[in-house]
Amino acid sequence: MKIENIFSLKLGRINLFTNLGSVGFQCLIFSIMISTILFLTSCQTANRAEFPQITFRHTEPIKLNVRNLKIIDFFKPTYSPPHVEHEFPIPPSQVLKAWANDRIKPVGTLGTVIFLIKDASVVEDQLRLDKTISGLFLTEQSHRYRANVAVQIKIVDIPNTSDSVANATANRSQTINEGISINNKHHLWFEMTEFLFKEFNVAMENSIRKHLSNFLSEP
Repeated sequence: MKIENIFSLKLGRINLFTNLGSVGFQCLIFSIMISTILFLTSCQTANRAEFPQITFRHTEPIKLNVRNLKIIDFFKPTYSPPHVEHEFPIPPSQVLKAWANDRIKPVGTLGTVIFLIKDASVVEDQLRLDKTISGLFLTEQSHRYRANVAVQIKIVDIPNTSDSVANATANRSQTINEGISINNKHHLWFEMTEFLFKEFNVAMENSIRKHLSNFLSEP
C-alpha cells in the first residue's frame, strides 16, 4: 500500500472520530441544559406558595326576605392577554361567589335574590422601561394590573312588587418591579385581591341597605 494511501486512511479515521466527538459533546451540552431547565421548573413548582381561601364567614350575614339565592356569572374569562384573572391565586369571580354564599342569607318564603356577576376582570398593562444606559442601573416598574368587579343584585318573583336592584363596583391597581419572581408576584396579586374585596364588601352592603331596605329582615 502506498504511503499516501496510508496517510489518507489515517486522516480519514481522525476526522471521523473528531466529528463524532464534536457531535457527542453537543449532545452532552444539550442534555445538561434540558436537565437544568427541568430541575429549575420542578423546584419552582414545588416551592409555589399556597394561599388561604378568601371568605366572609366572619362577617354578619345580610338577611333578606326571599326564598332563594341564585348566582349568575355573566363574566367569561378570555384566557388570553391582556387578561390575567385566571392566573391569580384566587380569581375574583371565585371570591364574588364566596361573598354571595357567605353574606346573603335568604330567610323568606317568596321570591329570589339574583346575584349577577357583570365583571371580574384583571388586565395587565406593560409599562415603558428606560432603555438607555442609565436604565440598566434602575429597578423599574414593568407591569400594572387593573382589577375590576361589578355586581348587580336583583330581587324578583315577589307578587305585587316591582323588581328591586342594588349595584356595586370596586377596583384596584397594582404595579410590580421588573424581574420579580413568580411567587412574589402571586403574593402581590393575593394582597391586591384582599384589598379589592374589602372595598367591594363595604360598597355592596351599603348599596343593599340603601336600595333593598324593604327586603331586609333585620335593618
